[in-house]
Amino acid sequence: GPAAAEIAELSWVLIAGGGAVFLLVIAALVGALWSRPAWLSRERFVIAAGGAFPVTVLSVLLLYVYSVGERLHAQPEAQLRIEVTAEQWWWRVRYPGFETANEIRIPAGQSVELVLLSADVIHSFWVPSLAGKVDMIPGRANRLVVSAKEEGVYRGQCAEFCGGPHALMALHVAAQSQSEFDAWRAQQQRPASAGHALFLARCAVRSEEHTSELQSR
Repeated sequence: GPAAAEIAELSWVLIAGGGAVFLLVIAALVGALWSRPAWLSRERFVIAAGGAFPVTVLSVLLLYVYSVGERLHAQPEAQLRIEVTAEQWWWRVRYPGFETANEIRIPAGQSVELVLLSADVIHSFWVPSLAGKVDMIPGRANRLVVSAKEEGVYRGQCAEFCGGPHALMALHVAAQSQSEFDAWRAQQQRPASAGHALFLARCAVRSEEHTSELQSR
């Protein structure tokens, strides 16, 4: 996704910038200790290598990080809105008219707004191939716009320890063509059979009390 590409580029620029600073400072240090020119006093070396050079490089990197952050913050208008609620230890996905679990389907090439909620503790929504991670905090709705340039299945994970089988709290985002997505959405809106009880018994990791509460809804 575009946001993931921006984050990947930012990461590589910071790694390259940090590596260049490290190598240049080490080279300057070795050169000064090995054969320092007569005109380069210790005071000038400290000011140049220890002050002016790091401040200049870090200032340039700071401006670059700020510009990337502004682009990421300016999220495009979304054509579809999906509500994702994190629960211990699964994902409830609500589309207009129906719900699914542990899987998000989106049309490829379109911007999709995810409304991120938590039903219990702090979770974190993270699909590295599409966007950066966003925390899901009880009582607060955070928003994230994602877009997949190509069709495919992208793995996501809860990136905040939420107790118990946190490591198993994964989800998948499937990007489909518009026609496939429309057909899937139409199928999901048909009346369902006894899938809810089967899901609670086989898929959702729950305490007995919480399971009884869900079944009574």
